[in-house]
Amino acid sequence: WNYTPNRWRLMLHTKIIDIKKEKIVTSNAEKFIKSSTYGASIIFTGTVRDINDDKEVTGMTYDSHDELVLKSFEEIYKETGDKLKIFDKAVFIEHIKGYIGLGEISIIILRVIRPTITLSLQIILLS
Repeated sequence: WNYTPNRWRLMLHTKIIDIKKEKIVTSNAEKFIKSSTYGASIIFTGTVRDINDDKEVTGMTYDSHDELVLKSFEEIYKETGDKLKIFDKAVFIEHIKGYIGLGEISIIILRVIRPTITLSLQIILLS
């Protein structure tokens, strides 16, 4: 966990999942944050929905330039820390690459922090 009593280090996991080789699963995010150190976790999963721009959808193909996507995840991680002044945090982001069907998970974002309950609620409402 890269934790010492007097200092926190940035905790970030990012990965592009090639759907032809493996599945994206929430249990990986849960394993990443398995610790009693953090008091709150917020898990977001994005799925393929049935309507987009008033057209029926049965699936989606995601393609990316992996290095740029991973770099943008790192920038978002830093920016959210700067804006919200949350420095004791761990973030897990995985996004798929390839074709997935209706209702399947395309992205998992997990934020874990050591907040007060008030801060936790603010983050949930602002997310």
